[in-house]
Amino acid sequence: MKLANAPNKTGESYAALTTSPKSSQALRSKTELQPPNPARSRHDPKHSNTRFDNNSLCRGRGSNGPDEDFLAGAPSILVLGDNSFFGHGLPEILKSADEQEQGSTVFAYRVSDPKRYGVVAFGNDNQVTEIVEKPVSPTSNYAITGLYFVDGTAPDRARNIKPSVRGEVEIVDLLQSYLNDGALKVRQMGRGYAWLDTGTHGSLLDAGNFARTLQARQGLQVGCQEEIAYRSNWISREQLEQSAKVVSKSTYGKHLLDLLTDDKHLEIQCRQKRS
Repeated sequence: MKLANAPNKTGESYAALTTSPKSSQALRSKTELQPPNPARSRHDPKHSNTRFDNNSLCRGRGSNGPDEDFLAGAPSILVLGDNSFFGHGLPEILKSADEQEQGSTVFAYRVSDPKRYGVVAFGNDNQVTEIVEKPVSPTSNYAITGLYFVDGTAPDRARNIKPSVRGEVEIVDLLQSYLNDGALKVRQMGRGYAWLDTGTHGSLLDAGNFARTLQARQGLQVGCQEEIAYRSNWISREQLEQSAKVVSKSTYGKHLLDLLTDDKHLEIQCRQKRS
C-alpha cells in the first residue's frame, strides 16, 4: 500500500484517491466548485463536484505539492481504487469516522491470508500495538483495508517518513505515526461486511459476480450514486428523472425510474392516510 494525498471530504460524498495496483499513477478526485477551507462545512454536498486527473502517488520529500495546497490543512480520506466495500450500516460507520476531527480512523477486516496485507497487531488488552506490512508471521488475521480517514496533520507526518526499502513512503508508516501519538482508531468490520480487493483479474471477476448476485436477487443496485444522492436530498426528483432518462434503456436506468414510481406510490398512500 502506497501513500498519497487526497482531497478533502464533503459530507457523505467522499472524495476518493483511486490507484491502479500496477501503476505509480493515481486518479485524484477533486472538489472544485469552491477552494478548500478548513473552516468551511465539510458536510455540505452542494460544494462537491468531481474532476479526475493523473498525478504520481508519491512526491519528493519536503515538497509542497498541489495536493497539499488543495487540502489547506483540511482532513481527508484516502481509498484505494481497487477496493470495494459492502454491508448494512456501512454509511453510518463511515459517517462516524468522518465526524472525528482529530487523528486517523482505519478499518480492519478478518482475512484468511494476512501475509498479503498490512496487519493489525493486538495486545493483551485488545488494543492495537502496531501495524505490520505483509508480515512473515502475522500476529492476527485482521488486515487494514484500503480506506483511511486522516486529519489535517497527514501531509506534515508524511514529510517526516523515511522511504521504505522499496523507495516508497508507506501508508502503514503514516498510520504508525498516528498510533505512536495515541491518535489512531481501528474499527473492525464484522461478518456482515464484505471487503473485496479487486487488484487481479480473478478478484475483479469475483467482485462483479458478488454485486450481480445481490442485484439479481434483490432487484436493487449496488453503489447507485444517483439513488444515494436522491435519498440524501442532495438532488431533486427532477434531477433524478433527468439522469434516469439518459440511461433509460438499461437496467440501471430502469432502477432509477422505479425509484420515482415507488416514491410516487408512497406519496399517494401518505395523502390517503392523512385524508
